Amino acid sequence: MMKIWFICFGLLGLFQPLFSQTYEEWVKQERAQYDRLAKETNRGLEELQKDYDSFVKQRDQEFAEFLKQRWTEFEIFKGNLPRRDPEPKIAPVAEKHSRTSIVELQTTERPAEDTRLIAAPLPRVKKSIQKGYPLLRFDVNFYGNRLKLGVDQDLCMPFTGKLTETAFADYWLRMSRTNYDDLLDRLFGWKEQLGLNDWGYYMLLGRCAEIFVKDENSRQLLIWFLMNKSGYSARIGYGGGEVAVLLPAVQDIFFLSFIVKDGVRYYITRPLNKSLYTYDKNFSGSNRCPDLRFSSSLNFSTKLSGKRLLNYKGQEYTISYNQGVTAFFKDYPSTELNVYFETPLSATLKESIEENFQSVLQPMSQEKRVEWILGLLQQAFPYRTDEEQFGHEKYFFSEEMFFYPYSDCEDRAVLFSRLVDMLTGLPGIGLSYPGHVAAAVKLPEEVKGDYVKYGRELYTVCDPTYMGAGIGRGMPEFIGKRVDVIPVMGRQITREREDRIAALIDKAGGTILNRSSLMQFAEDGNVYVAGIFEHKFEDGSKRFVVPAKNRMIFVAKVDNQNRFEWVLPLGGKGVNMPHHLKIDGNRILLSGTFEKDADFGGIRLQAKAGSDLFTAGIAPEGKVMWASGAGFTTQ
Repeated sequence: MMKIWFICFGLLGLFQPLFSQTYEEWVKQERAQYDRLAKETNRGLEELQKDYDSFVKQRDQEFAEFLKQRWTEFEIFKGNLPRRDPEPKIAPVAEKHSRTSIVELQTTERPAEDTRLIAAPLPRVKKSIQKGYPLLRFDVNFYGNRLKLGVDQDLCMPFTGKLTETAFADYWLRMSRTNYDDLLDRLFGWKEQLGLNDWGYYMLLGRCAEIFVKDENSRQLLIWFLMNKSGYSARIGYGGGEVAVLLPAVQDIFFLSFIVKDGVRYYITRPLNKSLYTYDKNFSGSNRCPDLRFSSSLNFSTKLSGKRLLNYKGQEYTISYNQGVTAFFKDYPSTELNVYFETPLSATLKESIEENFQSVLQPMSQEKRVEWILGLLQQAFPYRTDEEQFGHEKYFFSEEMFFYPYSDCEDRAVLFSRLVDMLTGLPGIGLSYPGHVAAAVKLPEEVKGDYVKYGRELYTVCDPTYMGAGIGRGMPEFIGKRVDVIPVMGRQITREREDRIAALIDKAGGTILNRSSLMQFAEDGNVYVAGIFEHKFEDGSKRFVVPAKNRMIFVAKVDNQNRFEWVLPLGGKGVNMPHHLKIDGNRILLSGTFEKDADFGGIRLQAKAGSDLFTAGIAPEGKVMWASGAGFTTQ
């Protein structure tokens, strides 16, 4: 038996070099095959990118050829004014009597939105970017937000020559050869970070153009090019030696002149006093019509803060608001009232209101809270018509109520609806009469008084301009008249529910850094929330652990019963921070910063140096749809 073992060991010793050589050759072959496959893959990707670049180049060339054709002269229509009858010169005072009447006001249906203007946006077409191209560095101050941008110097070349179709075509081709996609990646990152909507993005481009180039015609042309390359429908027109960007919009814009093409208004963003010439079709792939609504609050720097002193029921309240936000709204175009009713408050204003009013409202019933808020609007804000204060009609966003000294009926109705939504959680609507705007609230119990029936629900009239009138009392002159209903979307969460969700997150091991920008209330009653966790996060069914000295991001969906429906961990090595979360249609958008190597639902992102901005799209069921980094350091 021992001989057999010695023979086996001997044979094994004889064949050992053969086995080693075979294994080494096998490893060598595998490595060679892997390298060959990697080269073939890279070669395929390079060929695919070449084909893609060729497609982009061809599309730019075709559009340039189209631009060379003779442009059409269009009639310029004077900007429309808001539909309003004369307002009362002074706020009327209600007679003192109890609510005894029950009157149903007749409502009219709002016209449906023009579906031609709301198309599913096409994916942005990007070409390959040159390495080591010459950069110009700029600091852009956008309403108190400091943005650092590196820009291809060729993008900052001015437009020269006469205003002709051929010159515009040549400009398009010259700009299309630049590395514009690098700039757009950064700007889209800032768009998400600041909570900008489509028109806010256009304003951001305009601010950048003011710094990149000196003359106004060059600025207009640069905005036109970048808007199209960002996927937006944008044209240019010229007349009298001046160029202007032409933009459609989902909503009506007041005071801006416009032209009409195929039944769609194109608003002239820069006044042209003479005739206007433009072309007949949009750039291929640029089909997104700017929407003036806000899906989340503006997330601006808090360094610019203003204060407003309110006196109500013998007590003083000092309310802080964001001056960067009010400056932004001052430059924002005047549009339909529903945009103002739906726009949420900034974090600065929301937190200040809660700090000042929460202790007062805490012991009250919901009906009493509505009554208190109604009295606040009637007594703490001096009334004056827009004609007296500005010389023309001007709607206020809620933030502006604390900036301007006076307000009129629609401004009060907007802020009242926003405060009711935030401090009570009760649904509300706006009421637009001929010459007057008020509001209505769906109370938990029916009360005697004026009401409207909207859908299947009854909404009690609340008029912040009718001095001394409690809930259920509208101005007598409007009883029996038809009224337009303005839906008000619930965009912000009551403080009580915020606290319950924050406690749920804290128990799981997480932290919400900023409730206003990282907690969003969906129309179905669910809440989406983001934050950080440093050691572990336990949602009751799963446990996520973080390596030492790292910080992860979580995104969670909390149902109507304040239970986790799902939790999604994001990030990786280093420190990861969420900055802004918002609901955008059928997806959740998250922006923030990450370091080193990060995992976003199976999508790997690599920071080039230091930390980098990221944006991610998440489906309602908790799956990452896409994620991308801006590709530059934030340090």
